[in-house]
Amino acid sequence: MKKAELKALYEKRNIPMSEFDKIVDILGRFEIQLSKHSPVKSIDEASIPDLDNFIASLVEWGENTFPVIIGLMRYFRIIGRNDLYVQLTKYTGGDEVIENILISLEKKAGKPIVDAVMKDLDIPILGTAPKDYPKFTDRFMKRMHEHCPSTCFSEVMSGNNHGIPDQAFADEKALYEAAPSLAAYLQDFNNRQIAILQKHADTKTIWFEQEINQKVVDYVKTNQEIMSAVLKDDKLYSTKIPYDPQRFLDETNPVMRRYYACHCPFVRESVISNDPKVSADWCLCSGGFGKAMYEVILNHKLKVKCLNNVLSGDEFCRFEIDLTNIPYKK
Repeated sequence: MKKAELKALYEKRNIPMSEFDKIVDILGRFEIQLSKHSPVKSIDEASIPDLDNFIASLVEWGENTFPVIIGLMRYFRIIGRNDLYVQLTKYTGGDEVIENILISLEKKAGKPIVDAVMKDLDIPILGTAPKDYPKFTDRFMKRMHEHCPSTCFSEVMSGNNHGIPDQAFADEKALYEAAPSLAAYLQDFNNRQIAILQKHADTKTIWFEQEINQKVVDYVKTNQEIMSAVLKDDKLYSTKIPYDPQRFLDETNPVMRRYYACHCPFVRESVISNDPKVSADWCLCSGGFGKAMYEVILNHKLKVKCLNNVLSGDEFCRFEIDLTNIPYKK
């Protein structure tokens, strides 16, 4: 265990030493578990199954908290175990999404509808195994289709369900306002995002939950939709970068390409087995994530349509954001 390197990070970021002591204790428990159940004895050499087994233990111990998961992520980044870091993102990507959907549903349809949707249905806790998420999502979507009024279904599902604050897009709003047109802003945004990807490829560091190499950078350069959007006839068209772009580009099996494309922890594991077959309407949530920035910079609520998604058998997720009757720089 590289305690000195981890401590240096906590000191550099002015993180309380009590948090450092806590994560060192957690890492020590991981090593003890490895010594009993794995051929490897050091967490630096742990496999993804080793990590999954330890997360299950954290749930049993009641230690399945975000500070613990974040501490583990910091450690794995320090030691260059990007694979374990990315694996941990599969446990955190759904934070408060369902809660935010329910808040929106209650505002638009009332608490009795929320109660009907969630009757005998428990939101997965942090640390739930990725393979168990689709079972919940399938039941949740069936309840939503049954109880949520059609007049508000799309609006609820495509809301800002990841809870991104408007302030997160303040700089982009200022850049849009300084740009001569929306199209020019989108081109500039694309160029800036590609430059960020290039930096991560050059330094071999993680970008959000993704490992980036030159092949990935060259791929996204071919389509402005991937790292920005394309404006056509008062519509914005946007395509999600694959969740695991390196494997996506190297894969030939269409099912696995869909799996590597999917970002969503609530459904990703069902892509391989197609069991359960979750409603493709779930992907409106991803559309809501994608349009959040444009709602802030244009200062209007926007409608989004899912044109392609992996739950429908496509190898990518693509969205149309409607700007009809929305004032924007032309």
